[in-house]
Amino acid sequence: MSSALAVSYGSTMNVEGGTYNGAEAAAYVFSSGGTINLKSGEFKGGTKDLIASRTTGGEGMGTAVESHIYYSSSCTFTSSEPTTGGTIASGYAGSIEQKEF
Repeated sequence: MSSALAVSYGSTMNVEGGTYNGAEAAAYVFSSGGTINLKSGEFKGGTKDLIASRTTGGEGMGTAVESHIYYSSSCTFTSSEPTTGGTIASGYAGSIEQKEF
């Protein structure tokens, strides 16, 4: 997955602003889980603006960790609705939700 911002293995990223363009997604949480908090900024993905992916895990994956992307109302996206087609999940669901920080 080619993205401008990415987290994995339960890590957390806080984005305070800027412009982020990804070939596939502007922000991506890998299937190993984690959280991205988008407090402000401009986000543009070639396929989807935001993707929170989550699988049920497998050998060597350890404890299941959920995948989340939270964005504030001060964020702007290529699409008018960043969650449209943006959550990819198999088993445990990833989530993309608006939140005020």
